[in-house]
Amino acid sequence: MVIDEHDADIVIGVARAAGDLVRRMYRSGAATVKQKSSEIDLVTAADVAAEGFIRDSLARLYPAVALWGEESNQQPDSDYFWLVDPIDGTTNFAHDIAYCSVNIALQHRAETLLAVTYHLGRDVTYHARPG
Repeated sequence: MVIDEHDADIVIGVARAAGDLVRRMYRSGAATVKQKSSEIDLVTAADVAAEGFIRDSLARLYPAVALWGEESNQQPDSDYFWLVDPIDGTTNFAHDIAYCSVNIALQHRAETLLAVTYHLGRDVTYHARPG
């Protein structure tokens, strides 16, 4: 699978759209917070919604590539997969601290082919790929 700047632009668009969804949910009060494994391991409704949005978007665009999301935590059994943290920094997000991001990476086994980070507080996107 060859990944180019066009693919990077597509995934950046998905990450930014997921970030917009997260912001809307927070502003509307729909980002309810729940505890996962401990008091400091949180999940919000926005985490779950953003992961679902990312999963659906990437499945339409790249149907042959599986997805491993932090919230669903279903490890794919394929060589190529998306690795997604819909809100990296959920604790910050839940406490209205602007240091959180949407992270999406395309993996081929243990090799990262594309990594995208959208920083919600700064409205800045970073991406990298080999080469």
